[in-house]
Amino acid sequence: RRVKQVPIHQRDTTQVRQVACPLADVPVVGPDDALSDLLPRMTEATDGRALVVDGDRLVGLVSPSDVVRRLEIAALRPRRPEHI
Repeated sequence: RRVKQVPIHQRDTTQVRQVACPLADVPVVGPDDALSDLLPRMTEATDGRALVVDGDRLVGLVSPSDVVRRLEIAALRPRRPEHI
């Protein structure tokens, strides 16, 4: 989205650092962290994305569309009957 905001005639001279999110602003999570813990940290400032890190390795990226897809899949699954 940030790259799209750069006028076409300026893209040859615009450096990545001029449009990139500062790493300090990007949420970083582990592969086993709960989605509910991540959601409040996904902000418009980072286009709603988060880095997934396992130790010192980048293993993925979570985007808003990933979250929506996961919620849609969960909604399609049959619910277990509640036990009283």
